[in-house]
Amino acid sequence: MLEEAIYKFKVSGPTIMPALFDNYYLKETQEYNGYAILTYDLSHPLPIEDVLNIMDGDAYMRILYYTHPNPRAIETKFGQRACTYFMPEEQRNIKMNFTTDEKGLVNMILVTVYGSIDIMYPDLSNDLRLNTNGSMLVKESRDLAEVMNDFNNNP
Repeated sequence: MLEEAIYKFKVSGPTIMPALFDNYYLKETQEYNGYAILTYDLSHPLPIEDVLNIMDGDAYMRILYYTHPNPRAIETKFGQRACTYFMPEEQRNIKMNFTTDEKGLVNMILVTVYGSIDIMYPDLSNDLRLNTNGSMLVKESRDLAEVMNDFNNNP
């Protein structure tokens, strides 16, 4: 099932979001127990807002969180982070994580493909908890209750 999900993303990712994904730029695929992480380089680095707009407009992905460094502590474009995911009814158990470089551009996206939502939901919950607490300022995030609601009544 996981192999099929990886294959489906490799075929559909470049079709749905051609500005972000091209299998020529797939750096590596690491498989684990129930999920895999595909590392994609972007052929043309983009500002994080552009990446988020593409994911929302072309693929209807939800933003799990979007954070940036505290401007009182440090003035930089480096280190903005975001995570998006497909809604379970899309039948794609996928989340995407990305950060900005020193120029404020996203040049790599980590795509996590899950074998089931039973593995995906706890990982999303953990990712949200780890990345919205601490010194980063949260620009946008979903509540844990909203994420849980997204997964209710989905096989």
